[in-house]
Amino acid sequence: MNNRTRVCTASVVGGGIAITIMIGIISALIHLAGWIGDRYRARRRAAQEK
Repeated sequence: MNNRTRVCTASVVGGGIAITIMIGIISALIHLAGWIGDRYRARRRAAQEK
């Protein structure tokens, strides 16, 4: 295994980790936004029923 192959492998692995982290953060944000939206709608509905 020469240096060029090692650098290539390291960059592919690093890129894969970065993409995985980004996907995780994006899905967490979407989940959080959906949860906040549900709470907000429930509060609006409760306020309208009074």
